[in-house]
Amino acid sequence: MKTIVFVLWLSCALALSAQADDRVRITYASRSISSIMAFIANDRGFFKEEHLEPQLILTRGTTAIAAAVAGDVEAIHIMGTAIRGIIQGLPLKVLAVNQKLPLFWLVTRPDLKTFNNLKGKTMAVTTIGGSQQLAGFIMLRKGGIDPTKEITSIVSGDVPSQLQAQVAGAVHITVLSPPTVFVARDRYKLNLLASISDEYVNFISGLIVSDKALQEKPAIMKRTLRALAKANRYFRTNDTGSAAPLLPGTVSQRTKKSKKT
Repeated sequence: MKTIVFVLWLSCALALSAQADDRVRITYASRSISSIMAFIANDRGFFKEEHLEPQLILTRGTTAIAAAVAGDVEAIHIMGTAIRGIIQGLPLKVLAVNQKLPLFWLVTRPDLKTFNNLKGKTMAVTTIGGSQQLAGFIMLRKGGIDPTKEITSIVSGDVPSQLQAQVAGAVHITVLSPPTVFVARDRYKLNLLASISDEYVNFISGLIVSDKALQEKPAIMKRTLRALAKANRYFRTNDTGSAAPLLPGTVSQRTKKSKKT
C-alpha cells in the first residue's frame, strides 16, 4: 500500500514539474536602456525562476497599446506612449517605473562637429512624439536649432538599428542612451555633441498592463514584477553584465521580434 501511495505521489510530482511555464508577452519599442530590465530578466533567467516563458516583442507604441487592450499581449514596456493612452482613458495600469529621468546623448557623424552643421540633416527616432525625440528636440533647441523646421525626424527602427543607419550614412543624427552611446563613441568614433540627464521628469521605463490582464492573470503579473525586480537588483550591482544584452549583435536568441506597424 505504501508503495502504491509513493508511486502516485511521485507521478503527481513529476507531472507538476513537467508543466510548461506560463507565457508572458511583453512589448518594447527599442533595444535600449528603456527596456533593459526585461532583457536582463530574460538573459539572466529571472523569468525562468518565476516559471515564466517570456516573449519580448519589438513593436511601435501605438501597436503595443492596441495589442494590450485587446489581450494579445500581457504587458507593455513602452512608458511614454502608454501614459498618454491612460490620460486619454484607455484601460491600462502602471505597475512599475524603472526610469523617470531622461538619459540621452545627441550623437552626430564625425564630419558634423557643431550645431550649425546640423541644419537640414536627418535625425533617427524610434517613435514620432516619443521620449527619445523629445530629448533630441530639447538638446537641438539649446544648441540654437529649430528641430521642427531645420531637422527632419524619421522613424528608423530600434536603437541599434539607428546606430547602424548612422554609421552607414543613412541618417546624420541619433539620440542614444548607454551602453549604445559608448559603442557609437568608442567603436565608430561618432561625436557626442550634447547630453541631457536630469533637466526634467519624464517616465521613460516601466511596466504597464491592461485592466484585462490584471484581472484575468494576477499571478502571472505578480511573478513578472518579481522577475523584473530581480533584474533591477542585478542592474544596480553588475554594470558589465547589464550592458551586454543591449549591445549591437548580442540580443538574446530567445527574444521574439515583431514587425507589426
